[in-house]
Amino acid sequence: MISRLFYVIVTCLLLNQFQIPAEALGPVGVGVTYSILADNLPPAKEAIPFAYSKGFKRIRIYEPHKNALDAIIHTTMDVILGVGNEDIVKIAYEKGFAQKWVDENVKAYNDTIIFSMIAVGHDISPEDKLAEALLPAMQALQDALPSDELQPIPVVTPLTLNWLENSHPPSAGEFRRKYLPNIKSIVQFMELQLGQAILCDLYPYYAMVNDPAYAKIPIEYALLSSSQVIVQDGNIGYTNLLDGLIDAFISALEKIGQVSFRIYVGATGWPIASGSGAKLESFENAETYTRNVVSRMQTAAISPKSRTPSFTYLYNLYLQNQATGIERDFGLFYPNNGAVFPNIQYNMTPIGH
Repeated sequence: MISRLFYVIVTCLLLNQFQIPAEALGPVGVGVTYSILADNLPPAKEAIPFAYSKGFKRIRIYEPHKNALDAIIHTTMDVILGVGNEDIVKIAYEKGFAQKWVDENVKAYNDTIIFSMIAVGHDISPEDKLAEALLPAMQALQDALPSDELQPIPVVTPLTLNWLENSHPPSAGEFRRKYLPNIKSIVQFMELQLGQAILCDLYPYYAMVNDPAYAKIPIEYALLSSSQVIVQDGNIGYTNLLDGLIDAFISALEKIGQVSFRIYVGATGWPIASGSGAKLESFENAETYTRNVVSRMQTAAISPKSRTPSFTYLYNLYLQNQATGIERDFGLFYPNNGAVFPNIQYNMTPIGH
């Protein structure tokens, strides 16, 4: 355990302090999310080892399901541990609840699981009432966590494109002005936790479907399948939208005085079936996007404004038959463990080896 932690610390120092090229350290392993909005999935004691066997060494769970945590013990996975939306207000304002949550879900596993961070909530927009409780909840969890750890567990909240006023072109990235005081406070808290880094859920698919700014952008840009510059933003050329979204957040951070930030991509993916009428959803598009994200991690690619590769988590391990709307159509495996994309391998092997 200590040797693994030592490797993580040294890697961060090399990448961030000494600017050693990421490719010199090999590929960046792709992670996977484990959302279980379904009634037909294998139990966690089978699903977690299955994910590990497929090459996923990082996993994000959206709530502290005990069965999942017990299964993760038998792997060496790095874990983003989620706080369910229903617990945020209680953690923020109910005396003793944050400590109870930490004792049951973190301290009980701290000697056997590597928690890379605690992610408070998911899919929360800055205008939501729940957004007001995010910072108090993060502060309460930080206070409840062990203070004598060699590497304290960062407490964060995942941001989405809903937190931005604009994302295209990337240099126009700007946080929503109406909610800027709360956004600034949250970002500053995460800076202290992660050391100039934030967690973002970034879906080029949703940007293309929901934002008119992308109406005339070719789909190759969103699928990461172009090797040519498609969007010229000042003196920076962009070949793909994932880079553009990462840099839009970096631009937004710069506008509030936060520079040299890293973006961790906590979830990304593409749906396999049509739901919005936009004709962007298809098996072929989903396979192309997923393959290109994996290739991006394999080559340790970075966006034009990034200094280091962005750890990236694919959504989701399984298709979920009880998820709502188009969310049902995001997934890498069927409930019987059959691959949705049989030709994609998730083990990270350096190209040329």
